[in-house]
Amino acid sequence: MRKSRADVIIVGWIASSGGGEPGALASLILGAYDRTGRLVYVGHVGTGFSAAVRRALRNRLTELAVTESPFDRSPPRERASGVHWVQPRLVGTVEYREYVGALRHPRWCGLRVEIDPVTVGLPDLTLVDG
Repeated sequence: MRKSRADVIIVGWIASSGGGEPGALASLILGAYDRTGRLVYVGHVGTGFSAAVRRALRNRLTELAVTESPFDRSPPRERASGVHWVQPRLVGTVEYREYVGALRHPRWCGLRVEIDPVTVGLPDLTLVDG
């Protein structure tokens, strides 16, 4: 099956509950802007990170912490539990298999510092890129 790429906004993160480093980043909560300008949930990603990337991302995200979800509508309840919310200022790229209301089988590819988060929209998720 062909993989697609999409730019997404980091909206939160979840700490690891298993072994390893306490409080380590386990996964990112992702969003994008819909056609009406609302920030909406598009999925989460927990693969594609090296240990060094996990530490660096957690440090950056800690500086962007907020107390409430920045989403205009709450994400699915099972995804909102234990989330450390952040200001929607960082954009990253993920590879994914398909988008059906949420990303299926996403894998983290890296940050995109040159992209303004307000330009990341849902239509980009349906484009096949390589």
